[in-house]
Amino acid sequence: MPPQRNASKSKLQKLKSKRQSQIPPAKPQTQETRTPTHQSPEWLSLRGVFAALVVDNRELQCYEKDINELTRTATCFVESEAGKSYYFQLKRGSDPALRGVALSSALYIDGDPTPICKNLMESERDLICVRSIPSGPNETRPLVFSPVETTGAIATMSKR
Repeated sequence: MPPQRNASKSKLQKLKSKRQSQIPPAKPQTQETRTPTHQSPEWLSLRGVFAALVVDNRELQCYEKDINELTRTATCFVESEAGKSYYFQLKRGSDPALRGVALSSALYIDGDPTPICKNLMESERDLICVRSIPSGPNETRPLVFSPVETTGAIATMSKR
């Protein structure tokens, strides 16, 4: 479903402070009891299906969400920490039209056009978690954030 991309720390800090000033603090909820809604800043939502990346049992905040109903894609930036393991979570919403329907998803990283994994949620399941991806014929590896290399260069444009 969503491609997830790493964003620079300064951009994320600006987005976080702007977002935090607009949203009142939420009550802490455990992962098991949390019900995603369209207002949940951590979850992407597309046609009643919710997706998130989870690190240390908490959903990562999504920044600059882009939901495209036509192509049925949802994208965002997430803050990453090199070396941290994460997993992809997909939840079926409560819409009765989604009951008894198989759902498929694909996870893309850093805008790469090749998905790192594809999933099929059977019609009777309401949740899937992807914690690892194939790395060989009979091998898997965990999902781990890679280091982000930045040049530190600042680009500016002006019109005279």
